[in-house]
Amino acid sequence: MNRQQRRQFLEERQTGIGGSDIGALFGLSRWSDALDVYHSKTRPITDADVDRGDDNVDLERGTRFEPVALAMFRDRTGRATVSMGTLRHPTQRWAMVHVDAIQDQIDQWETLGVVEAKCPRSATYRTWLEEGFPVSHVLQLQWGMYVGGYAWGTNLAMNGECDPMLTWVDLPYNADLMNGIAAEVDRFWHEHVVPRVPPDVAEWRALGAKLQPPRAMPTTTDLVPVDDAVLVDAAARYAEAQAAVKKAEAERDEVKGSIQERIASLGLEAVQVPAGKFYYRWSDGRGSIDRKKLEGAHLVDYDKARKFLAMQGWGDGEAVAELDKLAANLAMYERISEPYRSLRFYAAKEAKP
Repeated sequence: MNRQQRRQFLEERQTGIGGSDIGALFGLSRWSDALDVYHSKTRPITDADVDRGDDNVDLERGTRFEPVALAMFRDRTGRATVSMGTLRHPTQRWAMVHVDAIQDQIDQWETLGVVEAKCPRSATYRTWLEEGFPVSHVLQLQWGMYVGGYAWGTNLAMNGECDPMLTWVDLPYNADLMNGIAAEVDRFWHEHVVPRVPPDVAEWRALGAKLQPPRAMPTTTDLVPVDDAVLVDAAARYAEAQAAVKKAEAERDEVKGSIQERIASLGLEAVQVPAGKFYYRWSDGRGSIDRKKLEGAHLVDYDKARKFLAMQGWGDGEAVAELDKLAANLAMYERISEPYRSLRFYAAKEAKP
């Protein structure tokens, strides 16, 4: 997607509420909320908004790998799929959705279905395999069914570094859930977006908490159901251990915040307590190459340029001196993030008896 196409895509998104907006609107997304949705529909689109897509690795991965995911899905299921673009509700024109694909009818449903494909990072994909597709993605699929008038659809995910590489789940349209959601989204559009009145994020999160849509557990062609006493017992113990780890991590993160706040209030960077040592020190911002600054730059290999000058008999002359002056200073193309502070803890070793 080039810059002009991305600008057109962003401008089109401002004309309605799409599937990826639903989870955010109701506070069910990790990345954005109702106020972000509001701003995305009302703020003028800037060059920075357009350029942000060029640096978004997740967006680029999804765009490139989505056709691969759909091709694998066709091979695994035997279903035909046809890529689709943007659909709008026949009467509520503000209700829109970008459908990844339409698929064949199957035995369970004698009508066409929609497909919502994702190509997440490996860690995210593994979490989906264990815990199911996130609620925000389930709602995105349901919104596609609502807008397009479909009776069923498929949440699909692929990651080439995991086993299995492909997973999916077929879901029926939930009319009771989506009719209620559509009524609230209609209110959001006409009470906030159209009159330019920012929403109360807490209000919309409270609405999302009442929805309680389920996560959808994926299915694969690799799984073999077994009734093995050893595995059943081990799985139960493993699940308990996983829950304990998550609880411990949550407690650790909560304590970590209070530790950082306390050390900062004392004006210190390293402290020792009976249980161990804390280091809460500042680090310089991380450096990376600014791709935008590199656009249009003509960089050459310095060593090869020197060798070329030497071959021409100019190895010790003014040409080399000029080359040294023109040698690129990479600091010109560097982007430094803000300094950050990190916490490290070293537990005290138990005294030997």
